[in-house]
Amino acid sequence: MRAFAILVSLITVSICNAQEKVVGYGVGAQGCGKYIEQRRTPNNYYDSLIATWFYGFASGHNFYASTSQINREVDSETVLAYLDKYCRDYPLASVSVGANELINIYAK
Repeated sequence: MRAFAILVSLITVSICNAQEKVVGYGVGAQGCGKYIEQRRTPNNYYDSLIATWFYGFASGHNFYASTSQINREVDSETVLAYLDKYCRDYPLASVSVGANELINIYAK
């Protein structure tokens, strides 16, 4: 019985480690260091690009996550302010990880 429990544990660990990483595209795939560098100089185009990318990312979340929908408006100022703080705190992370954290705050 003990051998069975150990085998089940090993299989579970193997399955968890076999999960694929998610590949991101667009400006959300860039690192937070690049994001912070871009945000140092006011640039309405870049700000709009980031906000628009986030809305597509959030829409994709809503499309695939049936149990945790974002069901209220997240304005672009909030998106940029959150990503600014996130990327300052985690400069080695990617923008998409910060965006996912923001989605987790708003998703219900």
